[in-house]
Amino acid sequence: MSRRGNQHTPPAAETTISPGMHIKGDITSDTDMWVDGHIEGHVTTSGWLTLEQNARVEGDVSARQIRINGRITGNVQAGESLTCGVTAVIDGDLHTADLSVENGASIRGTVVAGSHRDRATGEDADEE
Repeated sequence: MSRRGNQHTPPAAETTISPGMHIKGDITSDTDMWVDGHIEGHVTTSGWLTLEQNARVEGDVSARQIRINGRITGNVQAGESLTCGVTAVIDGDLHTADLSVENGASIRGTVVAGSHRDRATGEDADEE
C-alpha cells in the first residue's frame, strides 16, 4: 500500500471506487478496498477498507481494518482496528477491537472498543 501525504494510492489488487463514481447497492469484496466516491449501500470486505476525504457511504461498513477520512452514515464494524482521521464524519455506532481517533474527527453514535476479554465482567481482572 503506498501513500502520498494523507492520500492513499491503491495498488492494482484493491477494489477501487474512484472520485466521481456513485454506486447504489451493497458491495462485498475479498480484497482490500479504497473508496473516494459515493456509495449508497452496505460495504463489506475481509481486508482493509480505506475511505478517503471525498468518500461518502450511506450504509453499514464492515472490514478487518478500516481507515476513515470521509463521511459515513451507518454503523462501522472493524474486526481488528479502526482509525478515524482528522476529516472523518461518522453518524453511526462503532465496534472495533482497537480504536484510534485523530483530533478533528466527528463521531455521533455509540462506541464499543476493546477485546471481549477487556469487557469481561471482572473475572479476568480478579485473576491477575
